Amino acid sequence: MAPDQSAQVPPGPVYLVDDDPDVLHFVGLTLERAGYTVRAYADPDLFLNELRLEEPSVVLLDMAMPVRTGLDLQAALMRQAHAASIIFLSGNSQQQQVIDAIKGGAHDFLLKPARKDQILNAVADAMAQSVEKVTNNTLKETLRAGLGRLTAREGEVFPLIVAGYQNRQIAEILGIQTDTAKKHRASICEKFNVTDSVWLIALARDAERIDAKLWDDPEFPTREWTIPKIM
Repeated sequence: MAPDQSAQVPPGPVYLVDDDPDVLHFVGLTLERAGYTVRAYADPDLFLNELRLEEPSVVLLDMAMPVRTGLDLQAALMRQAHAASIIFLSGNSQQQQVIDAIKGGAHDFLLKPARKDQILNAVADAMAQSVEKVTNNTLKETLRAGLGRLTAREGEVFPLIVAGYQNRQIAEILGIQTDTAKKHRASICEKFNVTDSVWLIALARDAERIDAKLWDDPEFPTREWTIPKIM
């Protein structure tokens, strides 16, 4: 049968980590036939060294391995700032291990022998989650970088722009000229690499939507912003 040319190319690889060569072969083959790029590892430490943190990806992880358990590997992964979604694929796990895996951030837990459709559905769902993580991380980093380039005065103007104030109102609040407020707005947009403040507002609000505690992060380059109201 000819391959389906209309099928969407998966946005990232699937990492398959298992000490059983049969699992690496058959599960890997199932995923490859579905169009995924599969990177198979019998050695968990080699996998950790080769995981690309910046890309969407899914990790299919065995629970019982001789050097590291799946939970050990999951803990090592969670200490890294990656966007991979983790699925456990285990043949003999205790109930507490399943609970610990899910509490530790695993996207799903499948029992061997899992059906092909179970594996493919779980991987597709996990990949979508990973893509969302990458998108959100990129958005937050864009905001972080832009804020870090602002001058002190621009840092005062920025939250007023995001709140929807016009140049005249910003000038009134900060005690500056309207033309000066306009120049600050243009400079801020340039530093965020957006064409106008509509995109700036959308960027800030999208970032806040994905992380309501964004502004509470002590490493985030924000200031004590108070948005006054115009009477």
